[in-house]
Amino acid sequence: MPAVMACEPCVSKLDLTETARQADVIIIGKRVGAAPYAEGKGPGGPEWVDIAVSQTIKGQSGQDILRVNSWDGMCPYGIVIGNNSYVLFLQKRQNADGFQYDAVNSGCAEKAFVVENGVVDIQGEKKEWGSFRTMIGLPQERLSMQLSALVGLFLILFFIIVYLCTKKK
Repeated sequence: MPAVMACEPCVSKLDLTETARQADVIIIGKRVGAAPYAEGKGPGGPEWVDIAVSQTIKGQSGQDILRVNSWDGMCPYGIVIGNNSYVLFLQKRQNADGFQYDAVNSGCAEKAFVVENGVVDIQGEKKEWGSFRTMIGLPQERLSMQLSALVGLFLILFFIIVYLCTKKK
């Protein structure tokens, strides 16, 4: 009789903030390909998925398409997603088995949330993009860009005033 193998459950799961902190890369992406389902390995899914990166939130992937671990036999330790756009939390894969990335903390963390029209769905709770970035410890994009532009404008005006004042003397 063959040995029965079960998926090992997580002893504990990282919260959203810690998941984001430990992630090498946080992206918004969409599944564009997947390995064929492994025959005879139980009710699992594809061994890997290809993710088209539409935006990088943290880190640098350096590629438009990432190959990410998905199912390990019948165990969903990696990234298991549908055809929507998702925020994905990824760590660089340590071994050379063809995958570039894996789920944070071997899947014992937050993995992915659906993103639609700038709203992130966190298990039914809808968060605007700016609020979500704050939740995971990242600055708000627009605010920091506006502040940078305002500081730059202030510096230009300051140097013009200094120049004009010194020219009159």
